[in-house]
Amino acid sequence: MKGFMLASSSSGAGKTLVMLSLLRVLKNRGIDLAPAKVGPDYIDPAFHQAACGVESINLDAWAMRPSFIEDLVADIIQDGVMLVVEAMMGLFDGATDGTYSCRLAQLWRC
Repeated sequence: MKGFMLASSSSGAGKTLVMLSLLRVLKNRGIDLAPAKVGPDYIDPAFHQAACGVESINLDAWAMRPSFIEDLVADIIQDGVMLVVEAMMGLFDGATDGTYSCRLAQLWRC
């Protein structure tokens, strides 16, 4: 598995708690991982790093070009690292043009 995204139906559903637990379990099992957060969040990535000891990155479709996100993700997964992404808000919350949180998973090509 090259990676996965953790999402929920709404904000406040416990994504961050589950994400932190998963990161700790994966790290304890010796899995080489790269945590990430969708959007311009800087609090959750700090929690990610505390849980697994690996710096978390932001994947922000508003601030980053799709090609940049594709290249960033490709660099991570080509080294055999598992990308573990925490979505933002609810599963389909986002802009009316369809650029919702989980749509980023389409850019992974994995």
